[in-house]
Order: sequence, then C-alpha cells, then structure tokens
Amino acid sequence: MGGAVTAGVARGLTPGAFAGVAAAAAAVAVVAGAAVHKWRSKRETAAEVAAILRQYMPLDGDDRVPGLGLAAPAAAPAAADAA
Repeated sequence: MGGAVTAGVARGLTPGAFAGVAAAAAAVAVVAGAAVHKWRSKRETAAEVAAILRQYMPLDGDDRVPGLGLAAPAAAPAAADAA
C-alpha cells in the first residue's frame, strides 16, 4: 500500500487546477506590472515638473525677484536730478 495510488486521488494537477494556477499567476503579473508602471510614471512626471521649475524659477542669484527670475529694478534717480 505504500506506493499504490488509492482510488479517487489524482496524481498531479488536473487541467482545471492548472488553468486556475496559471490565471492566478497571470493576475499577479498584471497587478505587479501596473504598480511598476504607475511608480515609473509618477517618478518621470515629478522629474519633468522639477525641470520646468528649474527652467522658469532659477535660484542661482541674489539679485533676482523672488518667483519671477527677473533682475531687480535699478535704484530710482535722486530727487535733485529731477529738479
């Protein structure tokens, strides 16, 4: 009885069980792929936004108007020159 197969017990996976395992593995792969795609897309979008902000809002000089990136206006002429 040690090596004999008893009645009603199948050896290996049935075709239905194999299809179920394959479907579950495919579902896991799809969910993992969607998660990786979402993560990469979010990372790329953040990099693009950062590049746009660096382009239009440089932070390299003290003589810049905050938020605009324009040079600060020159000092107004003295009142004695206007008279």
